[in-house]
Amino acid sequence: MLLINIFFALALLLRFYTLSISIRNEKNLLKKGAIQYGKKNSIALSVVHILFYLSCITEANYNQVIFNKESQIGLIILIFSLIMLFYVIYQLKEIWTVKVYILPNHKINTSFIFKYFRHPNYF
Repeated sequence: MLLINIFFALALLLRFYTLSISIRNEKNLLKKGAIQYGKKNSIALSVVHILFYLSCITEANYNQVIFNKESQIGLIILIFSLIMLFYVIYQLKEIWTVKVYILPNHKINTSFIFKYFRHPNYF
């Protein structure tokens, strides 16, 4: 159980780190004239995201989950997801945020990931 709690804590720390990047980028985008869209949706998604993390760790502790094969698969998926998240942050640089902002006249990133995998928040 301790191992699972450590993984949850590390994942949460990484998410807080990405949130700090997002907040810094939001401030810079607003200075450049970006406009936020879907403010209510962003708030709702943030609340649900936090509740999801809390419910996962609560369930794992309540049920005394052990680190088994299913946990290993979940950890692999989590690590892959975090790698992809940091790749996207690296590619988008100062325009990456967790919220939807439109920055007039910015150059669209057409690198591999954005060329072949469309995301509704970036087009």
